[in-house]
This record gives sequence, C-alpha cells and structure tokens, in this order.
Amino acid sequence: MEKTKAFLNQNLASFYRYLNFEDHNIYYYAIEEKITPDNCIETCKALIEGIAKTILGQLDLKSAEVRSRFSNHELIALESTMSKMLGNGEDFQVLYRQAILVLAAFHHSCEEELMQALGKDFFKFFTKLRNRRGDISHGREAPKPEKSSKNLAEMIVQITDIIAFHMLEVLSLIDFEKDKAENEDFTIAESFFVKSREQLEIISDSERNIRDFNDFLDEQYPYEGKIRFSMALYQQYKDDYKIQFKEFMDGKEILTDSDE
Repeated sequence: MEKTKAFLNQNLASFYRYLNFEDHNIYYYAIEEKITPDNCIETCKALIEGIAKTILGQLDLKSAEVRSRFSNHELIALESTMSKMLGNGEDFQVLYRQAILVLAAFHHSCEEELMQALGKDFFKFFTKLRNRRGDISHGREAPKPEKSSKNLAEMIVQITDIIAFHMLEVLSLIDFEKDKAENEDFTIAESFFVKSREQLEIISDSERNIRDFNDFLDEQYPYEGKIRFSMALYQQYKDDYKIQFKEFMDGKEILTDSDE
C-alpha cells in the first residue's frame, strides 16, 4: 500500500478540514504485516469499504444543489444506501459503486467508467473469496480446508493500492465545506420559487428555515410591486440578507431553549 500511504502523508492538508484517516492506519498495518494471506485480503476489502463509507458520509442529500447532481434513479439508490448504512449495513459492492458515483458527480478527474468496470468484477471476486476463506468475519474449522496463496494476496494488495489511491486523490480535490457554502446560495434561490404542497413536504430543513425567514421579512416590510421585500434584499444586499437570516435563526434557537 505504498502508493496510497505516500499520497496520504503528502496531502494531509487536503483532508484536514473535514476528514481524518488516522483511524484507517490499522488497515494499512494489517495489510503490511500479512499475518496470513486471507487476513491480508480481508483487510483490503475493509479498507476500500471504509473509504467508500467516508465518501458517502460527506453527502447531504437534503441539499437541493447536491440532489441536482444526480438523476432520479441515482438519488433513489443513494438514499437507499444511506439508509442501510444507518441500519444493518449495505452490500460492499454497492457501497463502492455509489462512492465512485459521488466522486464523479463532484469532480471531473474521477475516471468513473474505468473505476466502475474495474470494481465490478474485481470486488465480486473479492467478496466471494473473502466469504469462502476469510479468517475474521467467519470462523474457520482447523485445519483450514482452503487457503489463499501469498502471490494472490500480493496481487490483490497491489490492485487495492491503485483503487484506494485514485479514490483518495479525487476526494482530496473536493471541498465539501466550500460546496456547502455555495449550496446556501442555491437553497436561498430555491426558497423564492412557488412550490406545490407535495414539493414543500420534501424540502430540506435549510430551505424550510429560509422560507420562514422570507415570510417573516415580507410581513415586517410589506413591499409594493411584484417583487417580495425578501427577494429584493437578497438580490441587492446579499450580505445584509445573510446577517439578518443568522440573527433570525439565533432568535429561533433562543426561543427553543427557553421552551425546554
């Protein structure tokens, strides 16, 4: 795993804002120690799965801007995966496929077609091999009837290194925190659109708060003409709009705390 470890060591600043991969060091240690070939192979699977879950964990599917990056079919699949991650867990191959989808949606440098093609057959074989010979997840009788060779384990380590490196390389180029800031402007713009009752039922909490704020402004400052006061304030004095929105939200939090 030299390629991946070297990349992480050289690019810690890229992940500093919102990620910490120190918890994955145990995987690299176990892979390099090669206690047994099958233990090494199983740990490779755990590493890729951990990276995939970390990527998916950055996704805010309530954000309208984030949702706009995916098709309806992709959104349904992503929502299903995120739900399963909170419950009994999602299938390893699905986690990987969805993580690559997210990377490609957020940065053009992700070689999605190659990574999906590579992962499809490799991880299918990977999973079968781990289920058949894995030492940790499934207890084995002694003597163990079927064992992987050191050469096979080394080949899987090399492929895992290439895949993990590319996933982390693309992830390092994505600033999810910056995207969240840009999402705010997108959500504010969305809040001025007239939506049906059904559409309003599924909007994010952020958009709901902004709509409440807009209504508050419009009631406080009735504005003659076709444009709403809240929209005029945002379009002409964006910073003032955001300052007042923050004050509005701070006031809501104070009221909530007093009620408790």
